[in-house]
Amino acid sequence: HPDSFKELLLELERQRATAYSGVCTLLRSAPFQRLLLETAAWIEDGGWLTAPEEDRSQARAMPIVDLVSRNLRTRRRTLEKAQRRLGALDVAALHRLRIKVKQLRYTVDFAASLFAAGKRAASQAAFSSTLAKLQDRLGELNDIATSEKGDVLKLSHLGEIERARLSALLAGILDVHGQSEKRLLRAAEKALEQTLLARHFWKKS
Repeated sequence: HPDSFKELLLELERQRATAYSGVCTLLRSAPFQRLLLETAAWIEDGGWLTAPEEDRSQARAMPIVDLVSRNLRTRRRTLEKAQRRLGALDVAALHRLRIKVKQLRYTVDFAASLFAAGKRAASQAAFSSTLAKLQDRLGELNDIATSEKGDVLKLSHLGEIERARLSALLAGILDVHGQSEKRLLRAAEKALEQTLLARHFWKKS
């Protein structure tokens, strides 16, 4: 019913505004501002600058490209292990996998400037794109799972009947405009396969 959809939209907008206000309050808070100052001070004049020369030499022993490449290999192996049992993962495990995919994607994007030459740059962009698709599919699976539990909306301030009605409405929207859980899982499996088939751009030619 149009009125129900309008009510749901207003509730979503209200919760978004509340969340945004909470983030702004946190960013303006004294503890967060102190954290920023302490981090800046550590970067400019931290103890790591005055560490024994031997320790600093060891820290410089591995070039940044090699360090990042090792990190990427380790994170990619996590996806290889997940591929063998993706269909058997429960909601919590899928959510943890999504976090790992997001971390790998951020690492790939952060390291883009290290591999900005020629074919390696194109391979890096392609790898990041496959990770983005995998992250989206896992996110949609999580949306369906949380909507079934009524966790998408924080409806504790509503009565039981209103809470059940809006939760059911949102679940219906996800089902109509999204895809079934089984189809999404197949899409996630395909996205994971494409990710693992993507060229290892961090490898030296």
